[in-house]
Amino acid sequence: MSPRPHVIFTNGRSGSNYVANLLNAHPHVTNYGEVMGEFSPAFKMHRRLKVWGRSIEEYLDTVLTSRSYFEAAQAFSAAQHVRRRQRPNHKRWATTESVGFKEFGIRFERRGLDDYLAARPHIPVISLVRENTFDRVVSVHRMAQTNEIAAAHSHGPGSDTAISIPVETMLHDLEVYEQEKAYQLGIVNGIDAGRVLHITYEELFASDQAQVDYRADLFDLIGVVDADVESSHRRISDKPIHERLSNYAEIRDAVRASPFAGYLPA
Repeated sequence: MSPRPHVIFTNGRSGSNYVANLLNAHPHVTNYGEVMGEFSPAFKMHRRLKVWGRSIEEYLDTVLTSRSYFEAAQAFSAAQHVRRRQRPNHKRWATTESVGFKEFGIRFERRGLDDYLAARPHIPVISLVRENTFDRVVSVHRMAQTNEIAAAHSHGPGSDTAISIPVETMLHDLEVYEQEKAYQLGIVNGIDAGRVLHITYEELFASDQAQVDYRADLFDLIGVVDADVESSHRRISDKPIHERLSNYAEIRDAVRASPFAGYLPA
């Protein structure tokens, strides 16, 4: 019997690394992470050679159902872990109960996949949204400027480093990211609610207990027994926003005069 599929549908800097890592910590779950990024070896092969399907829809279906893709992904992951001198998290097809990927709404939109999830009623969808678009913009720029992805994967100056964002860039990005969120939620609202788990970044990281509760909900959605596992990913910084932005006063004044004033802290 083949593993059941699942999809994490989200956008960048919304907690998806945490959720994917948590799913992969379960002994009977595999989440491949992003599968349509230009950096993905499998997606490069699909684009150039039409491996694993001639269309993008066929490619995604293959990712969710193919044993050969699963075995190739396991071998690639093991090689990466060995290169980093880490212990591989090897899974076996015979004992894997759910297989999935995480992807960004922006990639669905760019690749014309508006109906992909709605047309596949057998796929449970984890909808992960960062409601505060202002915080998301800051997080995206923080990653770009410091190379920090999560507290467990820091390669830059450190989470105590304040960053600066030009006002024009902040206002532009707020508008773009708000549009991304609207697209993501529009797709999710077109899916049968019975197979969707809605999670906001803010609720997920509200407390340790919230993470435990959502872990149970996640495993229930994809049809596996709850397991006492943890994600190795953590938030980069819990500092208040004015301590994370060196030009916060300038940014605050500009955002207060924009349609996004409600995202600013009280």
